[in-house]
Amino acid sequence: MSSRWHRAIAELSAQGDAARAAAQRVQDVPSGQRTTAVAISYAAETDYLCSASTLLRAHLTDRRPPRRLPVARVWPCLRDVWKDRALDRLGGVWQAVPRDAALARMRSAPSDPLLTAVIDQAEALQASLRGDRRVDRLYESYIPDRTGSTAGLLGAGRTAPTLPGFPDPGHPLNRVFPRGGATGTRISSPAGRLSSTS
Repeated sequence: MSSRWHRAIAELSAQGDAARAAAQRVQDVPSGQRTTAVAISYAAETDYLCSASTLLRAHLTDRRPPRRLPVARVWPCLRDVWKDRALDRLGGVWQAVPRDAALARMRSAPSDPLLTAVIDQAEALQASLRGDRRVDRLYESYIPDRTGSTAGLLGAGRTAPTLPGFPDPGHPLNRVFPRGGATGTRISSPAGRLSSTS
């Protein structure tokens, strides 16, 4: 292994240590500072994931590692904007999750126990990304049961009519602009419904 690879792997290891330390700091800081600590933790995780993907791509294509591994930029003068971007589920760490093309490249490489473990982790990250993007769709607007029974407080009632062209009751537009006198939001589930009436 070349000295360049040794250096790249050492840098990746340092980024992993930084990500773990940042995650621990989230638990240690006072609650008023937690969102900043979470943003820093996400930035560190993004660095680690981007760097690991970069080195894996270089390895799978028989290229040398880059001179510098990816590093997230912190914007001190625009701290609130930077923090919002880091915490946004559409950006930050989610952008670094390996996509289908990267997974296909990994699967086409010669079989190796370590690579198999990396593939498993990449698939788990993809599943987390899909789940995070779908979580809002679990909620729906509903018209509570007006009989005065306690069941009405537990989410009994009927699903609110949906907007034309948006048949999914969990679509964000159907929750922002509820129809038919809907005054509650509940988690739609065959097993049961939790509610928060407004």
